[in-house]
Amino acid sequence: LRFVVPLAEPLVVASDKAGEQARPDSRAQSGAQLGAQSASILKVLSDTPLSASEIAAVLGLETKTGAFKRTIKELLEQGLIEYTIPEKPNSRLQKYRLKKREV
Repeated sequence: LRFVVPLAEPLVVASDKAGEQARPDSRAQSGAQLGAQSASILKVLSDTPLSASEIAAVLGLETKTGAFKRTIKELLEQGLIEYTIPEKPNSRLQKYRLKKREV
């Protein structure tokens, strides 16, 4: 059984060196995935602070994937979420919450 799926646009693969092809740049796709996951995490945290494991479980993830960890880190860096125990970022009791907006 074979399925043929035509691409909407032709796939262009860049070449680094003579005869050697590089993988296509997947940053655009991963950026879109991070954006969707960021929105989901922010929505989940709108009700109550949760640990990383609890967030992953609510999102239906079996484990905390690399993309999930990068998303959490990016949200922290952007100031959209914060630690509940900021003085101990590696605490086993650590949870995340939406950062309070100053008006």
